[in-house]
Amino acid sequence: MPRSSARRACLSASRAVLVRARDALRQRHAQTVSLGELAALTGLSRYHLVRAFAREFGLTPHAYQIHFARQLSARGGSSP
Repeated sequence: MPRSSARRACLSASRAVLVRARDALRQRHAQTVSLGELAALTGLSRYHLVRAFAREFGLTPHAYQIHFARQLSARGGSSP
């Protein structure tokens, strides 16, 4: 596999892992989700997870969960 193809495959897999973490935050928006739980879910270290998540979604996992919960509250609590 050429180097650029391997990099794209890796980035795609990384995005899928981060989407899994984002989805977990969305599903459990009313609960506290620890960074350790998300790290275990994704298979990433806590440090790498925070950096990659922020790079992908523009917020850290904790900030994303707060932002998402506020959006839901503003919409009257309905699911997105």
